[in-house]
Amino acid sequence: IRPDRQTLYWSATWPRAVEALARQFLRNPYKVVIGSVDLKANQSINQVVEVVTELEKYNRLIRLLKDIMDGSRILILWRLKRVVTK
Repeated sequence: IRPDRQTLYWSATWPRAVEALARQFLRNPYKVVIGSVDLKANQSINQVVEVVTELEKYNRLIRLLKDIMDGSRILILWRLKRVVTK
């Protein structure tokens, strides 16, 4: 590995244990923080994981949106552009 190489890591979440592990392999690391190091995840957010087949995904999403949408705008990130155009 070239001695003049540059290694960059970035993450919205960077647990201290992961940072400690990364520091074992870095020379003269710099840490750039945008915002506050004391920021925490919003506790009012409820995350639910549902396991569905590939064929069930789209229809399940539509049913969920019909149940929860109140006229607000929503952003959905999807893996494939051709699926999003539906």
